Amino acid sequence: MPDLNGNQVTQMLLMKEHPTLPVVTDWTKMVELVQTAESEIHKRRLELSKDHNGTQEEREAVVNALNGLRVLRMDAAAWRERQSLK
Repeated sequence: MPDLNGNQVTQMLLMKEHPTLPVVTDWTKMVELVQTAESEIHKRRLELSKDHNGTQEEREAVVNALNGLRVLRMDAAAWRERQSLK
């Protein structure tokens, strides 16, 4: 079996669990997608705050999603920096 890095493993797991999920390899679009996702999550948080903050499971899912998006945002920033050095 070939050596896989963390991103490749994550991508494989995502594709297995969510086969219809698009795989984004264009980092110029990633920032926009992250911002859109963050906006939707914040809207959901507002809805949850009106309903006693939802269930524990949903609150954890929101935190996990925002943490994942934070990592993607940092990856996109690093990509952008590498591109500016070329």
